[in-house]
Amino acid sequence: MVNARNKGKRGELEFCQAFESVTGIPMKRNWTQSFAGGGKCNPDVKGFDRAHFEVKRTEAVHFFKWVGQVLSDCAHRIPVIAHKRNRGDWWVMLRLEDLPMFSRELLDEMERVER
Repeated sequence: MVNARNKGKRGELEFCQAFESVTGIPMKRNWTQSFAGGGKCNPDVKGFDRAHFEVKRTEAVHFFKWVGQVLSDCAHRIPVIAHKRNRGDWWVMLRLEDLPMFSRELLDEMERVER
């Protein structure tokens, strides 16, 4: 049997590596969220702090449940859901209205990290 907590941890670490390999932005797992429960406004991963990432590494897709979770937790950051199924690709989902700001902020952060 797969331990869900360990699978979640592995998924968060895997996403951090994938995000950094694509963008160059170092990401890390949010230990506060993982060990202390973190409460609201604590994303699953940190590093690109203009967005609030909710990372899901699961076969089952509960999109609207995840949307509710990320919207209630994101405060003033851009709500983003990252999802991967077994042997699948990572998908990053966000509201269409947030796409321009997310894109600008992501490119700015990539340039900052590159320097």
